[in-house]
Amino acid sequence: MFIKMLFISALLILTLSIVGANFTNDTETGIIFPPECKNQDICYVKPKNYPEHKFHSVLKKLDLKRIPRSAPYYASNHGFVDDDYADKNCRAQYEIRVPFGIKVSNIMRPVIQMPYFEQKIRYVTCEDEGAECMDGVIDPISFKATCSTMYAQIQLHIYNPDINNIEIKDVPIPVSCNCNIKDV
Repeated sequence: MFIKMLFISALLILTLSIVGANFTNDTETGIIFPPECKNQDICYVKPKNYPEHKFHSVLKKLDLKRIPRSAPYYASNHGFVDDDYADKNCRAQYEIRVPFGIKVSNIMRPVIQMPYFEQKIRYVTCEDEGAECMDGVIDPISFKATCSTMYAQIQLHIYNPDINNIEIKDVPIPVSCNCNIKDV
């Protein structure tokens, strides 16, 4: 019986270490990010043990008016020349996302999200990545036009447990789906 329990315990520890080896949580804050965030640079799923109370105490010490904040990034709906050419251009989906973690030096760090301090991202998904665009609008002998995602840097406020404070990190996010024209 003792050997059987010892074997089960060893197997459980081995399984947990293999599962955890592929994804580094922020052990300093104790936040366990969900498996959906495992191979992501930005985590959009709120961890069950997200420490709002910790962030509230850090934010409470600060003058929120003095914290530099980026305006929410809202790019225009790039791409449509007019309705006659809309079907020849790049299509994209737009959604507002709330990030809860970003990867910093291979460790997922928590993004500060509070009811009075929200950080939202306008996330763009290029539906036709790599597809030809502006068909019939440009000269196909001289030019080639393809859809591609354009990225921009935004700043997010994250919690850094090393200094028990907030720091700002630049994060690349997809902001538009553009029709890029190149010489052939």
